[in-house]
Amino acid sequence: RSIEFRLFVENKPTEKGIFINDLQWKEFKQHLPKLEFAFSSFLSYGEENAYRVDLGNLHYAEFNPRFPCIQLRRYYEDRKTQAERPTHQGITFSMQALQDLKKILPFIEDAIANVSILPSFYSQM
Repeated sequence: RSIEFRLFVENKPTEKGIFINDLQWKEFKQHLPKLEFAFSSFLSYGEENAYRVDLGNLHYAEFNPRFPCIQLRRYYEDRKTQAERPTHQGITFSMQALQDLKKILPFIEDAIANVSILPSFYSQM
């Protein structure tokens, strides 16, 4: 299973987005308060505390004061330099978008729980 984050413009999905798996989702949720704290500290006090968390499989969630938003992004390893580089697969959250995400977290969790029930329901038929 995976969770898709996608940018919509005028109620239509754009190409901008990212898929994360269950483990990456759990890691993202666990670090959401720290990401939000780094973001809000920057907005309120100008504190430039970057925060980055490895979600696994070259997926990262981060707040970087150079680009004041929270990014959920997939990276790749450059073969020549062995450095990790960002791909186009990702999404950014403004503070308002982050607050909106926090409001719907229970609904996302319910949807995830219900999806995991479906395979066992159909296997009983």
